[in-house]
Amino acid sequence: MKRYKYLLANGCSFVKGDELKNESEERFSKLLSNRFGCEEINFGTSGGSNGETFRTTFDWIRNNQKKCKDTLIIIGLTELFRMDWWSNITKQHIGHLHLSWFPSSHKLQYMEKINRKYFENILDTRELHNFFHYYIKFFLGEEKEIIKLNNNVLGLNGYAQKNDADIIFFNSIGDHLFCQDEINFFSFNPKNNKQDRWKPKKGHPNKNEHLKLSNMLYEHINKNE
Repeated sequence: MKRYKYLLANGCSFVKGDELKNESEERFSKLLSNRFGCEEINFGTSGGSNGETFRTTFDWIRNNQKKCKDTLIIIGLTELFRMDWWSNITKQHIGHLHLSWFPSSHKLQYMEKINRKYFENILDTRELHNFFHYYIKFFLGEEKEIIKLNNNVLGLNGYAQKNDADIIFFNSIGDHLFCQDEINFFSFNPKNNKQDRWKPKKGHPNKNEHLKLSNMLYEHINKNE
């Protein structure tokens, strides 16, 4: 099996290890890096979007090209309608804009939080709410988002390979890939047609579920050498 010096994991809270008692030691990426005897780099964020995952992974590859040949990248894909946007006011990315939450009764409170954190409360919260209401109604389509997701996966896969990094994708939340045969895809249920994603018993994956995933990924890597 190939020896790695770095293991870069990226995704949402499932990858970060939310709800673990000691996420930095119990999450699957740390357990897997221990087996390889390499450095763990985990960019997972609570509520993170696929866009944020792609952006930060591209940035890391671009800024660490000399390390890439010794790097294994593992990407956990998340919910389709989390967006990675930008604020010109605070000059920061909004990496976890949850448009899937919009129909909920908490949508105004959510917009107030976005306004306060990323726009310094200079926007009218109801106007911000109305903007996203019309954006979702007239400009956001599931089919187009699925195509964009697959294109981004193929783009990141190609960029990683161009820089001699190994990269694996799996589904943390959601199951929207139709390009599995064109990438190194880890499947949770390769022998049936059920939804192919990480399915914790409740909430976020627990300690045993992270251990199980680390073992399954290790076997997957070993088989694909």
